[in-house]
Amino acid sequence: MKFLKALFNRMRSADAAAAEALKDPIADRKLAIDDAEKAIKGFRQAIAESMAGIKSMEDKLKQKQQDSTKYGNLAQIAVKSGNTKDAQSLLEKQVKIDKEVSQLQSHISSENKIVQRNQDLLKKETDKIESVKSQTDRLESRHKASETRAKLANLRDSKAFDTLDELESEIKEQEYYAESLDELNTDSVESLEDKYSTEDAEVQERLNKLMAN
Repeated sequence: MKFLKALFNRMRSADAAAAEALKDPIADRKLAIDDAEKAIKGFRQAIAESMAGIKSMEDKLKQKQQDSTKYGNLAQIAVKSGNTKDAQSLLEKQVKIDKEVSQLQSHISSENKIVQRNQDLLKKETDKIESVKSQTDRLESRHKASETRAKLANLRDSKAFDTLDELESEIKEQEYYAESLDELNTDSVESLEDKYSTEDAEVQERLNKLMAN
């Protein structure tokens, strides 16, 4: 029982100050829970063995009580038959067995009380472990969330975003350059079309005048 209390005291002492001093407080708490669960398993087995012992004593008690009744009945038969000496011997056996019955009953009663106390303690400590496990799961989730937030904060503080901004600026410059080239090419083609289409019209007009004269 001292071993169990030591384990649970260890878990209860894992407060915020102690957790900060540990490299991995969540892992340490899980190890403590594993140790406690192993201790609980051993404790449960010990209780089961005690209960089995009680059942064995109850079987023995039942047999002793049957023997007591048997010797009592035989003593009555011996008395009726006039065999006083035989009756006396049978009653002596009955008295001896009755003492054993009384001792067994006392022992069984005592063991039942111990088992009941241990079962109550087992339930109490099992519930405590389940509570600690739930609390640990919540702390682990919070711990992971805080780690993620810290990584994001470090990323924001790093030059990674500056690099992205620079890359975006370079891409925009390339896009502007490509658009400018497109505009220049389009203007050049349209100018040539305007130029030649105008000249052709003027030549045709002059040719028409000459032919008319």
